[in-house]
Amino acid sequence: MINAFISKDDFIKLALSQEESVKSEVIGLQPHIVKLLPGLLQKTANSLLGALSLSEVPNQELIWSHYAEEHKGYAIGFDSLHPFFNQKKSDSDDLRHLRRIEYRDAPPVINLMNTNGSELFFVKSSKWTYEAEWRMLLPLSDATKVIDKEPYAIHLFNFPVKAIKSIILGARSSNDTKSIIRSLLSQRDYSHIELCKAQLDSASYGISINNEED
Repeated sequence: MINAFISKDDFIKLALSQEESVKSEVIGLQPHIVKLLPGLLQKTANSLLGALSLSEVPNQELIWSHYAEEHKGYAIGFDSLHPFFNQKKSDSDDLRHLRRIEYRDAPPVINLMNTNGSELFFVKSSKWTYEAEWRMLLPLSDATKVIDKEPYAIHLFNFPVKAIKSIILGARSSNDTKSIIRSLLSQRDYSHIELCKAQLDSASYGISINNEED
């Protein structure tokens, strides 16, 4: 026991006398720790959290090229006002609700004393501004189904059908894809979903979204 060697009051005085030197040592280590911190936090977050990434622009050419197999796939249009997209537990909760990504020319500075979820998860390079991304973080432990896969397992989450407003077929979507989606939307539970199609404008490189029946 420490009382056998030094009294409590003397121990407190000794600790206080060393406060500044200990503080300076910690501050000296901080730059090295800070360099490691973003990677460590990112690795930890990837093992615990999943991100649903959405875009507010349905007619961005690069998005269709990058994420929809060069216009052969389809996009799901969600109702962002549906309660599914706002399940936060408190005003300070960074999880379970949609948040707009902030785009910056320089990465955020990760401060050991003032790190928050916004800086870690909702800031991207301004080079990605065209995506107009909104992101929703969910604990991977809440996944409905997990599929073992290398290098990372696939975590699937159920979401309510009523949160879907539309399906947008890619400009180069196959007849098989169109047929499957039409068949699904003919079912009663999906009757509220509007079927649309993206069309390429060769004169302007633009994309228009029109009702499939037009």
